[in-house]
Amino acid sequence: MECSIRPALDDDAAAISAVILRALRETNARDYTAEIIARIEPSFGPDAVRRLIGQRTVFVATIGGRLVGTASLD
Repeated sequence: MECSIRPALDDDAAAISAVILRALRETNARDYTAEIIARIEPSFGPDAVRRLIGQRTVFVATIGGRLVGTASLD
């Protein structure tokens, strides 16, 4: 399958949030306590991500139409 990179859209906010939160919970849990992760999570909910899309350059990676990654530039 081919990976596509494109600018993020407001409609991507929930999927972007899910990718970020999964990374926080699975990958970052090795380096940070559950309390720190819980404190950070609200900063990456769908509404917060939607605001970030309006403030930064945000990209998403998709495979077969499914959002699998994200990156942003400030």
